[in-house]
Amino acid sequence: MKQRIWILLVDGDAWSQVQFRNALPDVYEVVTAADQNDLRTRLADHAYDLCVLDPWQWIDGKWQLQSWLFYETLPKPVILLASTQDPIDEALLDKIGVEAQFVKSEGTYFALENTCQGILGEKQMHGQTLVQEQSIQGGPGSRE
Repeated sequence: MKQRIWILLVDGDAWSQVQFRNALPDVYEVVTAADQNDLRTRLADHAYDLCVLDPWQWIDGKWQLQSWLFYETLPKPVILLASTQDPIDEALLDKIGVEAQFVKSEGTYFALENTCQGILGEKQMHGQTLVQEQSIQGGPGSRE
């Protein structure tokens, strides 16, 4: 068994999910959640080293903030990878543990591995360990 780094990607955009997976090497096990029910299922299935989320969804021709995300208990640390530059209340970002914020772009995906490594390195420096291999290998979102 090889060591994996477990990332929960909360994003309802299928294209973004593919871009995200393609930006990271296979050591990152990316599990996706597209909506609230999906998120709750994924959280019950596994522990995660990192959560990346996009709180915006394109609905009826405009970006809408998915405010329900700010009332969920998300794995820490959290990276906000947003579809739009529209502002989000800092108190909400603090509430869910956002440590870094980015707007989706080709450059953001290109730098994604370094971003994840940096934030996970800080997590380890604070004495938190990474999630070890668990029993749901080949589970939702798995590459195996």
